[in-house]
Amino acid sequence: LDPNRVLVVDIEEKHLGGVGEPSSEIPLHLTAYQIRDDVNAVIHAHPVYASVFACTGMELPYDLLPEVAIKLGKIPTAPFALPTTNQLTEMAKDYLKKHNAFLLKNHGAITLGRDIDEAFLRMELVEHLAKITFMTKVLGGYEKISPENIKALEKLNEGWIE
Repeated sequence: LDPNRVLVVDIEEKHLGGVGEPSSEIPLHLTAYQIRDDVNAVIHAHPVYASVFACTGMELPYDLLPEVAIKLGKIPTAPFALPTTNQLTEMAKDYLKKHNAFLLKNHGAITLGRDIDEAFLRMELVEHLAKITFMTKVLGGYEKISPENIKALEKLNEGWIE
């Protein structure tokens, strides 16, 4: 990522660098920073395949790809809330506390990270998972990773080196 193309603001929305104006969704971003000490970057986007899942209410499977269990965890879909409103921020609080990525019903996706690169890579992984899931559904379904192996992958996450 080019840091000059990423808007950087502080907790009071003061422009610190990058280009553009703060999104109308900035309260959602600021809430993530207030709730999670480990989060220094938030990406909100509307990737096509992830948005398809957000619109259908179908879950993205946690047990399909090893990297999802290691780097993301479960990716729930939050209920619909009006974009650009406090309703969206209030609805998202519990999801921001518990997840590194989640979908917004009929809207898009949110990823969190320690830095912009991690948040970006998580968004790419959400979209990758959505594409793979879509394709497996076209082909008749997928075979889950066993619960034992999911637990082993989660343990790998404890010592994961980025």
